[in-house]
Amino acid sequence: MQPIHLPKQRRMKIVGTIDDDKASCLIDRLLALEEQDPEQPVQILINSTGGMLSPACAIVDVMASLSCPVYTTALGRCESAATLILAAGEPGHRVVHPSTRLMIHKVRKGTFSISPINGAKAPEMQDVALEVKRLADEVEVFDELLVDMMAKLTRQTKAKLKKDLEHDTYMSAAEAVAYGLADMVPAPRSKPSKKRKAPAARG
Repeated sequence: MQPIHLPKQRRMKIVGTIDDDKASCLIDRLLALEEQDPEQPVQILINSTGGMLSPACAIVDVMASLSCPVYTTALGRCESAATLILAAGEPGHRVVHPSTRLMIHKVRKGTFSISPINGAKAPEMQDVALEVKRLADEVEVFDELLVDMMAKLTRQTKAKLKKDLEHDTYMSAAEAVAYGLADMVPAPRSKPSKKRKAPAARG
């Protein structure tokens, strides 16, 4: 089975790290393409090592709200938050190219360097501790959100997802299809063989 190639005007790319600016540009483009033609599909090409989960969730939410189907295609690398966008594509049209490597994992905590400061007062240290606690709580919320979204998109159980997301879980293209992140790995296109011309006869 071969993926459907859409016109250049209906294609967009996610390359590199996913952040707020990149998500905002992609969302604007998706909404503009829906306005141009609410029935014609659009395609997102993904070659990304991931990034921030919150912008990725925003992209997925907008994809789900569109009237036009969104096809997703992974090539090169598709890791972390990028796999969520891949999995959120139109069922039957989530493509992973053969040499693509994929990876899923849980939300990464930020690194805090909390060193005692000479003359620091106890209330100031308590404020830092409270901030760290708030961050930890928010990470847990996003972890649960990620598991819920992935469970709906991949049909994997939440128990298995929690286990697999606990560490970096790498997959080949075929393994990603079996896992439910994608639907197909396109086969190489067969090209007609060129007949060799017979050497000219020498007199």
